[in-house]
Amino acid sequence: MSATDSQTMLLVATAAGLFLGGLCAAVIGSIKLPMSRRLGMDEGRVGVLVASFSITFLPVVIISGWMIDSLGVRLVLLFALIGVAIGLTLLAFAGKFFQAICAAIFLSVAWSTLINVVHVMIPIAFPGSIVTGTNVADVFFSLGALTTPLLAAQMVRGETYRGLLFLIAIVATFAGSFCLLLPAATMVPEVEAPADGMSFLQHPRIWLCGVALCLFGPIETTFATWTSSYLVEKGYSDRFGTRMISGFWGASMISRLVVAFVLPLLWFTTKETSIVLILSVVATLVTLLIVIVPARRAAPWLVMAAGLACGPLFPTVLAILFLGFDPSMHGRALGTTLAIGNLGYTLTPLIVGLVARKTTVQRSFIVLTFSGIGLIAVSIALLLHV
Repeated sequence: MSATDSQTMLLVATAAGLFLGGLCAAVIGSIKLPMSRRLGMDEGRVGVLVASFSITFLPVVIISGWMIDSLGVRLVLLFALIGVAIGLTLLAFAGKFFQAICAAIFLSVAWSTLINVVHVMIPIAFPGSIVTGTNVADVFFSLGALTTPLLAAQMVRGETYRGLLFLIAIVATFAGSFCLLLPAATMVPEVEAPADGMSFLQHPRIWLCGVALCLFGPIETTFATWTSSYLVEKGYSDRFGTRMISGFWGASMISRLVVAFVLPLLWFTTKETSIVLILSVVATLVTLLIVIVPARRAAPWLVMAAGLACGPLFPTVLAILFLGFDPSMHGRALGTTLAIGNLGYTLTPLIVGLVARKTTVQRSFIVLTFSGIGLIAVSIALLLHV
């Protein structure tokens, strides 16, 4: 196989993995309303379900990071894709709340591994500017995340959502089959001496990026999960609320393309850390507006604005991380960073669900405002120290 063919297959595999990761990221939010009715879940239990989807992320991304650097991405990617297919099937057959929790945890293990491995593949699959590469690559993630709610709006009727989960499981199975065609030799990075295996933990960049993702996670995961409930609470239909999850991810995709292709054309140089700071301020203001603005008509537009602000944050933080480490350490560095960030993704659904149950979904978004304020502070630290 020629080098060009190998690069093309690697690019396709990375894009497909990111697309599937996006499909799975929006699954819980897209089937939340019918699943809550079928399994008798209130917003508090929904928060537990969402948290269970994130709970294994921390240990899994750390372990998978070491596996990636040791074994290469092909085997890890294959394991992740097969696991995703099985996890979605288990979730489809879950008839009780406890069964849904177990299925979500299994799916979380596979999905967490998938997210780690495909993001490590980005600098290899998208050579050149890392900021451009991470933002372009994560467009495929956004595309997957906006596709799931659109499919749900067409395929989910009443309390029936198995067809949607089976369809995504089939996509994962086909992606796993394609993964077997990837060239093994070019997918195993050289690992530095074992004595230096933990040296990356001494780098402040990894901790700042990890905390940034920890504070960004609450904003993204809440919009991905509670947008439908928020809009239904404002008087919109279930179907419109589900479709607006796609609106959030669509806006996210657009802003990532802008950062990837428009900013490099400007006459002035924009640092990655400056982009993170500006978007953090905008995202925080949007979450505050959601809490204080009572107008029903403003709600969908605020969701779209949040998508525009949130879109480039995650891939740009990853670019900042990758720029500080040798490629042979990307698996461990990314795994550790994502593990730190997972705390925000896991705890926030529990907190938001609790606040929503005691007040309203709209008021529960104040949790995101406080998280955004912390993200602004960390962004300033990144700007000053990275």
